[in-house]
Amino acid sequence: MLPTWVRVISVAVFVVSFVVGMALVSWYETGEISNDTTIATLIAIVVKGEAVSVVSAAIAGAFEGGVYIVVIAYEMVKRGFDRGRAEGRSEAYEDVKKLNADYYKRMQEARERGEEFNEPPPLIDAGENGEAQD
Repeated sequence: MLPTWVRVISVAVFVVSFVVGMALVSWYETGEISNDTTIATLIAIVVKGEAVSVVSAAIAGAFEGGVYIVVIAYEMVKRGFDRGRAEGRSEAYEDVKKLNADYYKRMQEARERGEEFNEPPPLIDAGENGEAQD
């Protein structure tokens, strides 16, 4: 349901934040902390790298989740708009039917009374908003 570009950006965010995080951890462990052995430094980098990967995944997940929420909200608003538009059209159609029925009823009554009926038919125009007007 999500567009492909969202997944691409999410992966890119993960990769960038992971690389930056690992670079900072590596710099810190090699330059700022003085371990006795190289293996101790590597172990410290790997252990702290686990946290970097979790944080990077959380950042990417937050981005993707936020976009997902926006997509769901858009779909809900669109469905509501479409439903409202359909209901509006239905109501307009009913209004037009009533206008025509009333007009023809008055015309029939005038004919039955033998009177001349010169009332113009109701003007049904789509107008600016696409709504029927009397």
